Amino acid sequence: LIIGTILLLVADRLTRQRMALSDLNDALDSAAIALVGSDGTILHWTQGCTELYGWSADEAVGRNKHALLQSREVEGHDIDIAPGDGSPPDRLETEFVERRRDGTKLHVVERRRPLHSAGRNDVVVLKMLDITTRVEAEEAQQDHGAATVAVREAAEHGRGEELRGREAREDPAHRLRAAAHRAHVE
Repeated sequence: LIIGTILLLVADRLTRQRMALSDLNDALDSAAIALVGSDGTILHWTQGCTELYGWSADEAVGRNKHALLQSREVEGHDIDIAPGDGSPPDRLETEFVERRRDGTKLHVVERRRPLHSAGRNDVVVLKMLDITTRVEAEEAQQDHGAATVAVREAAEHGRGEELRGREAREDPAHRLRAAAHRAHVE
């Protein structure tokens, strides 16, 4: 009876651990995470990578990640991430412009973390985060800011009317400034 109870408890605990491990595996598989060898060859490709890039695991595994995605590093966006104990950085975060399977461009931040195991070849864990929307918003804000500065400078120099091309007329903020400028001049 005692042995049966112990076996029942052990079996219950093992079942709960398997369910927790399965949940963890599903959660990790939903993130855009890849394992690559030291030469960049893809060893593991999650469902999250498939959803982000459009390449299935069968198509991606065995290929070089940066060649497959036509990766181009964005200069000036490397960040070494030190563990905080004074030791050298063990992770690197880099921004890339990459291509999906359908050819569309996306911006990603790739965080690299090497895994070192005795008796095994080095493996690097890559976690990719799609920042395309943020980059496009920043670029639009910069373009709008540059257009605002150009309009302001032209208005200060009495050349506001020279900037009334098609693109400037399509900008509602520019139309308001131009109307205000005309009212002030008249």
